Amino acid sequence: MQRIIGLDIGSWSIKAMVMESSLRRVSFVELREHHLPVDAHGAPLPEVLAGAVRAVLARLDVDVLTVGVPGVQVLMRELTLPFADEKRVTPVLGFQLESLLPRSLDTMVYDWHVIAKDAEGAHLLCPAADKQWFEQWLGELRAGGAQPRHVTLATLAMDNLVPHLDLSELADQGAPVAIVDLGHRSTQVTLLRNGKVEAVRALARGGHQVTQALARALGLAYADAEHLKHHELDLGGRAPEGVSPAEHARTLKVAAQALEPILRELKMTVAAMSARPRAGAHEATALGGVILCGGMARLPGIDALIEQLLGAPVIPLRLKGPLWEALGETGDDVRRVGVAAAALALEHVRDSDPHRVNLRHGDLMTASDFGAIRARAGWIAAFLAVLLVIFFVRKAIRISTLEDQEQQLATRLDEFEKTVLGEEPDHTMETKARFELVLDTVTSPPGSETDEVYPAMTAFKIFYEVTRIQRALNDEAERNALAEAGGGEDEDEFEEDELGLPKPPDADGASEAKAPPEKRQVELNTFAADLKAANNGQATLTGSAFDIVTVESFASKLRDYPCFKKVERQDTRKTTNPNHPNWTDFQLKIEVKCDLAASAPRAEAPRGGGNGAAAADRTEEE
Repeated sequence: MQRIIGLDIGSWSIKAMVMESSLRRVSFVELREHHLPVDAHGAPLPEVLAGAVRAVLARLDVDVLTVGVPGVQVLMRELTLPFADEKRVTPVLGFQLESLLPRSLDTMVYDWHVIAKDAEGAHLLCPAADKQWFEQWLGELRAGGAQPRHVTLATLAMDNLVPHLDLSELADQGAPVAIVDLGHRSTQVTLLRNGKVEAVRALARGGHQVTQALARALGLAYADAEHLKHHELDLGGRAPEGVSPAEHARTLKVAAQALEPILRELKMTVAAMSARPRAGAHEATALGGVILCGGMARLPGIDALIEQLLGAPVIPLRLKGPLWEALGETGDDVRRVGVAAAALALEHVRDSDPHRVNLRHGDLMTASDFGAIRARAGWIAAFLAVLLVIFFVRKAIRISTLEDQEQQLATRLDEFEKTVLGEEPDHTMETKARFELVLDTVTSPPGSETDEVYPAMTAFKIFYEVTRIQRALNDEAERNALAEAGGGEDEDEFEEDELGLPKPPDADGASEAKAPPEKRQVELNTFAADLKAANNGQATLTGSAFDIVTVESFASKLRDYPCFKKVERQDTRKTTNPNHPNWTDFQLKIEVKCDLAASAPRAEAPRGGGNGAAAADRTEEE
């Protein structure tokens, strides 16, 4: 049984959703909330995060902790790549994001989340945060006793809740649903379609702006204005009990004016999210429903106001399934303020996606991340000891069985030598050596004309296959570039004059030549091959390519050749070649290993590509 906790750090309070996970199920345990102290004007006090985290996690055994980073501290960038495999995305992600981020990659922490896939590749949503701020924020969490294994965005984790929500009230089950978290200083918006996160955004406005407006307009202290907002305000227009209609009308007018910019920005955000098709995968679809959560969602009348504003029904947040069996009387708090914390807690138990956003990686992973392992070191050691005992017992049984089989085979080998070869067995030799001698006698007749004279793979053959693949890639890139530039039109047709003869080109130079099409090609600069044994060795080549994606495509085609067992990209950087100022220099290392079947000669003659043949003539080694 594991104790998993989702920690939602807001500007008004910290929420901790505590759940227990076993092999078969996950169940709700409790929801904790701790308010963050503010000054007389509602501004957060410095250096209080560590104490608040310590208070909300007091007397809790934490096995796995997932923390949500504040959305207003994160930049979101969208990126499209022709592949979605994690091993291919991770090496090129920083290279592709470099031009999209306002600061150097060395000063940022970033990750990626797949929001759509199709035949042409993947559409990614990439969160990035300032590294210095992130490290300081993590330090405050550690000072409060929190050692998060996962650090992500609550908005990106909202799809974890979909299997545990009752969305039967949706008229169109395929329509997008917006989860709007109305917080104190920010509003978080997540758009879900078919149970998957499709878009997220954080708005830097919330209930704080309403409280400030009430304090200024009515001459109240910030704390009194906050109390008035929660207990004496009904956005539906009905005066609460004990409040005169005139006083409530004045309060409602001030609150409505403060809410107007928040609601206007929310409307534009949700409309843009739901109306835009994502990577050609969906048609523009009207919003199917809205789910409200967060502290400001407690305000009376907010549901009807949002429903009228967005033109979509506000769906009550109904929980379903065995996860919530122990919910009890805290159900309303979970539905309103614990949604983000619940989504973060469930991040640990999901297993459908191979990659999930975790901003804590690389040099930000410390020894403290293995606290759960250290806490169970005794059980782990005992389990490993049992595994070792089982391993050696199985090895001993296997060795004994093999020895018996060896004795049986040795007896049959003696009989074969006597009856077939007519020789007495030499028992002074080991059984293996005797077997190899007999096998060589049977399978290698003298003077065999089938003995191989030349090696199956030479340095020239390696170079031939590399340049053949390069040429094929460049030919395809040239055809694509010509097609995009309208190269299929007949360029030999000339305009005739009145005598039926072709007109000469305009003397004044009015006809402008078409710009040459842009080609996503590869050029080779150097090639070296070292065959240490027959058909075994390695080759190294350097060159320039149009971009990093073209380099990956070239390496992928090299891997398809059967004798190239491994192709590694050693280095990539911006080129210094003045002829191609925006290209990328690269170095590839090829491990060569093939047999006669895999290295059968090809019918086509080597054609080469780019300037690779000329460069290789200068540097080929064998």
